[in-house]
Amino acid sequence: MMSSCQMLALERTAVKLRKRVLEMTTDAKSGHPSSCFSCAESWSPVKNTTDKMVAVEC
Repeated sequence: MMSSCQMLALERTAVKLRKRVLEMTTDAKSGHPSSCFSCAESWSPVKNTTDKMVAVEC
């Protein structure tokens, strides 16, 4: 079971990924941001385990 701090870190990572998706699709004037949002949920645990700079204060 994940702690509340770990869940918070995943939520924050997913939000950052969704913001980046919006920036990239807006800049490209193309894309499907809604389908990428579900990928953000799937990939946020992967990013958190590979990114050494993830810091969460609870």
